[in-house]
Amino acid sequence: MSVQQGAAAPGMSGLRRTQLRFIVTVLVPTMAFFCVYRFFPVGYAFFISLHDKKLLRAENIYVGVENYARIAADPIFRLSIGNAFYYAVGATVFGVIVSLWLTLLLNPIRRGSLIIRLFYFLPQMTNGIAVLLMWSWLLRPRFGLINQLLQQAGYQERIYFLGDPVLAMPTLIMMSVWGGLGFTMMILLAGLRGIPLEFYEAARIDGGNWWKVARFITVPLMKPVLTFVTITGIIGGFNVFGVIYVLTKGGPLNSTMTISYYIYRTGFVDRFIGLASAMAFVMFIIIIVLTVIQLRITRENWEF
Repeated sequence: MSVQQGAAAPGMSGLRRTQLRFIVTVLVPTMAFFCVYRFFPVGYAFFISLHDKKLLRAENIYVGVENYARIAADPIFRLSIGNAFYYAVGATVFGVIVSLWLTLLLNPIRRGSLIIRLFYFLPQMTNGIAVLLMWSWLLRPRFGLINQLLQQAGYQERIYFLGDPVLAMPTLIMMSVWGGLGFTMMILLAGLRGIPLEFYEAARIDGGNWWKVARFITVPLMKPVLTFVTITGIIGGFNVFGVIYVLTKGGPLNSTMTISYYIYRTGFVDRFIGLASAMAFVMFIIIIVLTVIQLRITRENWEF
């Protein structure tokens, strides 16, 4: 018995050495990557947010929480947070509704379904800047295709889609919904295909029509998928930057000024890096809160 235990000891030590080598070769570089490229930038941003620092100036003047007091009193910063939520919630909710409706319509189609799904997914495969430039040409008030079509239909007044403070943000939301349809539809379609067919067969036997089946079976059973795409869409929409930078630059009259673009403008245009870092840290806290809300909602166990 003692001989067997003595023979087993070297095997266990060899296993531990293998595990240690695995930790050193795999986990340590991964943790080092996260520390250098994730944790350090967050900590350094918080450090800079406590200083009066300008871009291309070596001097850092410690000001404590003065930057946070300045952004709390800044009406444009508060407006940018509201605009970011407006864009995120509007684009996500409207996008999920349209995607779910199209998914329910396309799900029974078997012949040619792959081509249809590819057609809706094309915006995701196209360069984002090219798509935004295409939209800017389409929406031009004088020579834009959309205004030309409206004039041909009898509506002679030009519409300034991106130049009207009332229409600018809804226009950007519409563009976001169009661009994200394919991705959202793929997720919803995967969730729809995961619902057992027995529920639909029972509904047909009971005489349920398309609307009742969708309302009482499909939508309730897709609640976890709908919750996932809604919350992740709101978090992603809150970070919107590219569409603002390319099309509106936060205008007109700050109607499309979001927090991401305001951070960029404060830090790299006005060169107030300390102030921009304070804004970025506030944005980081908001995203953390949204993520915690998502984890709490998705913690529930879904069974059917």
